[in-house]
Amino acid sequence: MSSGAPYAPSNFSEVFYDTSVLLDFVLSQDNGRAKQLLTNHPSENYTGNTVEREFRDLIERRKNILKSIYKCDDLEDWNPPSSINMSQNDRSWCGELMTELDQMAARDRIEDRLEFEQRKLRRGIDILFDLNNNLIESVWPNRLNTRLLGGLGFIDNNNDRHVVCESADWACSSDSDNRYFPTDLRASAKT
Repeated sequence: MSSGAPYAPSNFSEVFYDTSVLLDFVLSQDNGRAKQLLTNHPSENYTGNTVEREFRDLIERRKNILKSIYKCDDLEDWNPPSSINMSQNDRSWCGELMTELDQMAARDRIEDRLEFEQRKLRRGIDILFDLNNNLIESVWPNRLNTRLLGGLGFIDNNNDRHVVCESADWACSSDSDNRYFPTDLRASAKT
């Protein structure tokens, strides 16, 4: 979500989301701002296929990290499996989780905490994309503007360039001028 920028709920009827906002919603790590926007605002919620794919990949990666931690008998010996290509955000999330787990003495408390994190991730995919009354509708770009895509070379992350183009296409494909983009590309570039 834009860094603390206030929004007037009556100002928009449609919202296009970035991966970082969806992750904030699932992990409840933004003091409830993403939840407020996704569930307590009458807007229609959209994202592009790049964000959905990126989000599903991120959730799968984190579930694999949790499984590997769960299998480890001694947390001090745990290292991320080489098969998991962890992003900087994954490393931060994992570091915070490991610090929390280190403070737990009982193995069953550690396992409960890992299972709770797994449930949050599974529930997030279901609520956002997979249930009948899902919160987000993924839209495919009508025509990805290759000229715009080429002009976004200053954005290092290819997925972020596609998200910008998909959101621009979404904004141009409707009669509505009542749209909101709660994206923070600095945050999403790390996902």
